[in-house]
This record gives sequence, structure tokens and C-alpha cells, in this order.
Amino acid sequence: MGPWEADLAIGDLLRMGHVSVSCELPVLPHRAARQRVQRLSPPPFRLHVQGDVPQLKEICSSLATSKELVKALVGIWGPDDGLNPSTASLLSALCAELDLARAHVRHLATEDRRHGDETARMRTQLVEEAREWRSQQREKVAAMVRVAAAELDGEQRSRRRAERVNAKLGKALADAERELAASRRELERERRSRERLEKVCDKLVRGGLACGVDDVRGGEEEVRREAQRGAGGAGEREGDAAPRRRAPQAFRCAATKAFPPAAPLTATPSSRSRPRCCHLRRHGGTADQLR
Repeated sequence: MGPWEADLAIGDLLRMGHVSVSCELPVLPHRAARQRVQRLSPPPFRLHVQGDVPQLKEICSSLATSKELVKALVGIWGPDDGLNPSTASLLSALCAELDLARAHVRHLATEDRRHGDETARMRTQLVEEAREWRSQQREKVAAMVRVAAAELDGEQRSRRRAERVNAKLGKALADAERELAASRRELERERRSRERLEKVCDKLVRGGLACGVDDVRGGEEEVRREAQRGAGGAGEREGDAAPRRRAPQAFRCAATKAFPPAAPLTATPSSRSRPRCCHLRRHGGTADQLR
């Protein structure tokens, strides 16, 4: 294998894998060697690792294998004194790059592990916060539902109470209306019966007074005729006294005939016959008083 083929193989080793090496190359003694390394090396950029810690470990092991291959190449080409100075410089630069790449990979693995722990912690914290937030939201919703249910229950109780009160008031109002209508009918019946009773009493009073006046007049005339039949002075005085004593009795008989005491329709205050008859009976009135 010639030196140029070895340089191409080393360039292929640099291009393979998931890692790209970017660092300042050490100063080489020969200008041609530096130009050759710059020509074979990829453009400088920083290491970008996509994956997790196992992939970084795999890259690190690949770099270690690459370093072992470089050492094997050095053993194949012979001792350092027999090598071309450019080849020796290239191999030393390659070993330095591999060591630096391994250091970067280790640093990235450490950072990835640290970031992974931090990410796991943040994920756990986020899960806890989300669980707590959901529990708080559930509690808020449950509290709102309880408040709404309590308000609805209170409104239902108030509505049922109002319905019961309205039913009682409606029943009481209906009873009052029925009682009022019955009272009106009763008052109307009493008024009509009182009017009829007053009419009957007035008729009876007018008829009784007419009959009583005629009887009293007839009795008075009989008393006068009996008084005129008496003879002598003493007889006349006795006859005058006797009619005076018998006149009230005759008047009472005539009044009794005109106004019988057992008249049930004359018991009302509107009747004028009974008080007058009683007055005539007590005081023994005459026919002139009846006129």
C-alpha cells in the first residue's frame, strides 16, 4: 500500500460513522503534509449527535477502533524513522483528532446523561403538575356542580312550597267564595222572609184593629143602655157605679175578642197589635182611646 492509498484510507475512516470531527489541527512540520490533511479532512464543523447515550457509546467505541487501526497501519508501514515525514505527521494528526473526538464524545455523553436526567425530572414534574391541575379542575367542576345542584334543589323546594301555599290559598279563597255566596243567599232569604212577615203582620194588625174597634163600640153601647134602665136615685147611683165597674171588664172582653193572646205572628217587634192590646188590658182603656 502506497502513502497516497494510506491517506485515502484514513480519509475514508474519517468520513464513516455518525460523528463528524471539528477541531483545530496541530501545526505540522511540512507544508505539503498540512495541505494533504486539509484536502483529505472534511470541512470543519462541530459534533452533532442525534440519539441517546447508547449511540454515543457506539461512536466512542468506533473511534477507539479507528485509533487501533491507525496504530496497526503504523506497525505495517514500519518504524517511525523509516516513514515519510508527511506520513508521520498525518498519522500523528490523525491520532490527535481521534483522541479529541473521543473526548468530545465522552463530554457529549455526560451532557446527554445530565440533560436526560434533567429532562426526566422535568417530565416527572410536568406530569405531577398536570395531574395536580387536573385534580384541581375536577374539584372546581365538582364544586360548581354541587353549588348548582344546591341552588336547583333550593329552587325546587321553594317552588314546591309556593305551589303548596298557592293551593292552600286557592282552596281557602274558593271556600270563602262559597261561604260568601251562601251568606248572600241566606241574607236574601231572610230579607224576603222578613218582608213577607212584615206584610202579613201589617195585614193582621190592620184587620185586628178594625174588628176590635167595632167590638169595643158595641160593648160601650150595651153598657150605656143598661145604665139607662136603672131606677131611683140610689138605683141610678148604683146603676151608674155598676156600669163604671163593669165597663172595664166589658172593654177587656171586647179587646180580648179583637186581639186573641195566642197569636204567634204578633210576636215580632214589627207588630203593633200586641203591645197596644197589652197596654189596653193593663190600664183598662176605653173605646175613645182606640179611636
